Order: sequence, then C-alpha cells, then structure tokens
Amino acid sequence: MTIYARGYRPYAGEFNHTNFTWTVFRDGFGTAIRSRGYRILLIFVLLIYAIVLAMFYFALNITEMARGTSTQEFDFARKSAEVAAQTMTGFLGFANMFAIIVALLNGAGLIADDIRTRGLALFLVRPIRPIEYALGKAMILPALFVPILLLPGLLMYLTAGGLQPDGTATQWLADNWKFPASVIGLYVAGSAGYTGVMLALSSFVHRRGWVRIGGVAILFVGGMIVTGLWFVMRDSAGAAIRYLAISGNAEASLTPLVQEYMPGQGVPGFELPDPWIGLA
Repeated sequence: MTIYARGYRPYAGEFNHTNFTWTVFRDGFGTAIRSRGYRILLIFVLLIYAIVLAMFYFALNITEMARGTSTQEFDFARKSAEVAAQTMTGFLGFANMFAIIVALLNGAGLIADDIRTRGLALFLVRPIRPIEYALGKAMILPALFVPILLLPGLLMYLTAGGLQPDGTATQWLADNWKFPASVIGLYVAGSAGYTGVMLALSSFVHRRGWVRIGGVAILFVGGMIVTGLWFVMRDSAGAAIRYLAISGNAEASLTPLVQEYMPGQGVPGFELPDPWIGLA
C-alpha cells in the first residue's frame, strides 16, 4: 500500500516559535505573479491608469487656466477636488472589475490546487498550524490587489495635491482626507470580500474551473440580480438586499467622495447618493 493510499496524519508534535504564515504566502504569491494572466491584466490596468492620469493632469491644467481667466471668484482647490473625485471614482469602478477578474484567475486554486495535488496534506504534516496556513493563503489576493486598487488612487490624490498653488499643497491634502480614506476603504472591502468568496469556494470545490464558475455566479451574476431587486423594490428591504452584492459593498466605500464632491450622482428614492458607481 502506497503512502498516498494510507493518507497523511496531521502533525501532532510540539510546535516551535516559527511562524509559517510568510512561507505559505510567499509560495502562493510567487506563483501568482509569475502567471501570464495576472501580468497581462496588470499591464493593461496600468496602461489605462497612465492614460487616465494624463487626462487628469490635463483637466487640472485646464482648471488652472480657467482660474486665471475668470473674472469671478474661483475656488481652484474645490474645483480640482471635484475633478479628482470624478476621475478617481470612474477609474476605481473600472479597476474594481479587474480586481474581480484577478480574484477569479488567481484565487481559484488557492486551496483547491493543494487539495487536488495533496499539497495540503504535505503542508499539515509539518509543524505548521492550520491558522498559519489559512492566513498565508488569505494574504495572497490582497497583495495582488495593491497595484490595482490601492496605489493608483493614492497616487492620483498626491498628484492633485502636488498641482495646487505654491504653499497650499499640504493644506489641500489635509482638507481632502476623504480621498485616501475612500481608496483604502475600497481596497480593504474588496480584498476581504473577494478573498473570502474565493477561499470558501476553493475549499469546497477542488477544481479551478468550477471555482471560477461559482465565483462568477456570486460576484458578477449575483451582484446584478441583487442590484436589479433593489431598483425594483426601492424600500427598506431593498436597501438591505443591496448589501448582499459583494462588489457593490466594495464600491460603497467611495460614497464619501460622491457625497462631498458629486452630489448630482444621487439616486431618486434613496436618501444617500448611490455608492455603486458603475453598477447603478
């Protein structure tokens, strides 16, 4: 009888002080960033971001020119914040969709591959705690989302601050703290939601293809169904149902920007501006 037929016994000895979380994360993250799919998506997102940033810079310069030619009182700080909010929410709504695609491509095999190849058993016969394995796997997708959801928004915020008149950049950055707060909120909510879905599916379904089908059903199709139900119901029950859409919850982190700088984006029949930019 082979060792595969007998199976593996979990490690039952004493644990030392070594934490294997980083080891599990490093192995999975290294595999993900070497994948062709992730590299292609990342390059595409960064190219789009470069174009958006160039347009954003041009729009701020136009705003600066309008300030110089205006005969009326012109609040450049406010106008530049409005331009930044419109540009940032538009790009991050787009980037959020690509983050879901990254989750589907790179998250499908997080645990499923280890189960299918008996890698999970090989991990757990070592002096490694299950929580260390789980945390290492849970850190992979958030790390992959950093250049997609986190860094572009923060860089756009710093760019807008750097284009303020001399001596006012620091004050503008302090006054518009909702920009980094919203970006970080989107990153945290998206990372938590997408990682949770993919880890759960990958644990129960041991084939990448089926995990991805389940992920599409929950993150894309489920989100559209929930959004449709909310538009039809338009009551307190519908408002509660809308928060079942994971991608919508992530984009809801942009609500402070919408409320502060884009009041015209409100949805009739609801007391708050719509936080689901790009979904509604």
